[in-house]
Amino acid sequence: MEKIKKYASIVHAFLEECCETSPNSHIVVDTTSHHYQLLKTGYDSHGTYFFRVRMHFHIRKDGKVCILENTTDIEIGDFLIEHGIPKIDILPAFIPEDARKLVGYAL
Repeated sequence: MEKIKKYASIVHAFLEECCETSPNSHIVVDTTSHHYQLLKTGYDSHGTYFFRVRMHFHIRKDGKVCILENTTDIEIGDFLIEHGIPKIDILPAFIPEDARKLVGYAL
């Protein structure tokens, strides 16, 4: 449980940092099921409203940080590693499992 709290703190701090540098961004945190999202809302050049999930993390019960979505150019894995989450505990869900094996991420 301490591992999950530590990882949740790192992920939340990361999203806060991203939110500060991106106008019209919002953080959604579910501390019960450990889902963390960065949303972007606003109007495009045609005046149409948009609502986008930019990043979505889920910290699983086994302590793996599952990256479910990343529509930014930010290397999330590198940030998480630099802030204390071992690569083996990072699961980029959008990368096929056999490719994750090649780069040392969690399965």
